[in-house]
Amino acid sequence: MKTCPECHKPITVSLLFCTTCGADLSQPAKVRRERILFVLTPFFLILMGITLGVEFKLADAVDNGMAYGGALAMLYLFSAMVFWATTKAFKLPSLPESFWQAGLISTVNFVLCSLLAFLISEVFSEKVIMAVGPARYHYAVLETLVVVFLPVFFSGLLAVSARARVTRFPESAPKPFLGFLFKHALVLIPFAVAFLTAFISFAQPAALRATVQARVLYELQAADVALDIVDAALAADESYAQLHFMKGILILDFVSTKYRATDSVKSFERANELKPAVPTWLYFLSMAYDRERDGPAAIAAATQAVDLLPQDSSLWQHLGDLNMKYNNGAAAVTAYKKAFELTPDDPKLLNNLAYAMLELNMELPQALEMARMSVELLPGYSFNLDTLAWAYYKNSQYAEALEVMSDIFAGRNEVSPEIDFHYAVILQAMGMLKSPLETFDKLLARPEVAADHKFFQQVYQARLAAEKSASGTVSPEELNKDETTADKTPEQPEQAGQNPAAATLDAESAVDLIEGD
Repeated sequence: MKTCPECHKPITVSLLFCTTCGADLSQPAKVRRERILFVLTPFFLILMGITLGVEFKLADAVDNGMAYGGALAMLYLFSAMVFWATTKAFKLPSLPESFWQAGLISTVNFVLCSLLAFLISEVFSEKVIMAVGPARYHYAVLETLVVVFLPVFFSGLLAVSARARVTRFPESAPKPFLGFLFKHALVLIPFAVAFLTAFISFAQPAALRATVQARVLYELQAADVALDIVDAALAADESYAQLHFMKGILILDFVSTKYRATDSVKSFERANELKPAVPTWLYFLSMAYDRERDGPAAIAAATQAVDLLPQDSSLWQHLGDLNMKYNNGAAAVTAYKKAFELTPDDPKLLNNLAYAMLELNMELPQALEMARMSVELLPGYSFNLDTLAWAYYKNSQYAEALEVMSDIFAGRNEVSPEIDFHYAVILQAMGMLKSPLETFDKLLARPEVAADHKFFQQVYQARLAAEKSASGTVSPEELNKDETTADKTPEQPEQAGQNPAAATLDAESAVDLIEGD
């Protein structure tokens, strides 16, 4: 038997930890302070996140502050776990307080490296932003952060272990200077990162510093504070294009009490005027035009972007989405095919291309194959299952279409109007739809259907075809042909939205129809 150096209770010699107080018996005696600090630090980080969220006026300050503080707490615990695994694997020295130090120093290093990464990405954005598209631009800071943080992270963990070694074995340092360096390296590393960040920042113009501050606040969703910084910087230097771009993003992505959505268009236009031919900026300009329902301008800006950077798949897909939204089906298919050549394994792109081809009734077997590929790459989602069911229907494979639709409704209480419509049309084609006129009338009465002119016309044409079928003037086999001529009806009939009588077809009623009615 031996005595625990902390609680002084008798314990078995072979034990590594005290069964009473949990003290680490393999290391020198330490007070409980370190273990208390290790447990309480994550809660402190969460409280700090909430406090800063309220201070910087984040959107949903408490929830977002708790999320950011929780993320730092997870990083803290993860770093402590990595330090423990490293010391055990390589038999490195550690102290009871080393785990708390490893987690805390890694968290501080992460915050400082994040600021440095934002600063570096903005300093070199002059060259980078001209050569990358919006998706690549979005991940530029993350890639920079990984490159900057990982060496600092592992250096910090080794510094904690070096401090433990010098503390336990002072004679291991051959010189007093090295002993001092090893003992204080865990503090010197974050100090060096902070000094480098401050040095680079003060060497830059004030407009760039304001852009970095606004970018950090944008990522933290502190839009109002970021806009105040941008406005103050623009008052001093109106010719700095990145500030106008940053202001446009802030207005576009967040609700502001100072600006309207149209102000984002003005900011993006000014940014593109000061620095023309930037693909990413044109992409966001097209998004701002689209927000204002200016389809031709949005498509024109997106077209300029793909002309400048034709090797970027996301730009082609964005152009295809805009053309599809504004009823330029052939142009949408062309854009999607360009994107497909660059990224043939993107399930969302495969889905969009397949759906566009189905809407135009072109290359239907190929559209079915693309819809299948999308579901195989991204299973379990209703949007591409709906496209697959619609592709089966367009290829006259009604049983397969109904089977896929049943998978969509399994476990779901609500679906989109498009899925309801496709389900109804498939059942109508198979002669299984109860009260088709009432079903289509209910769809026409839904506000989201009435707001989409093209979709409204599709549903209306399907209703006309069902009405003709009920009167015997058209066969069920002709419903597919009639349904695809929706755009030929020039006006929305006023009476279509006035009949809210019937319930929309749901999964349960559809099963009842199939099984016995």
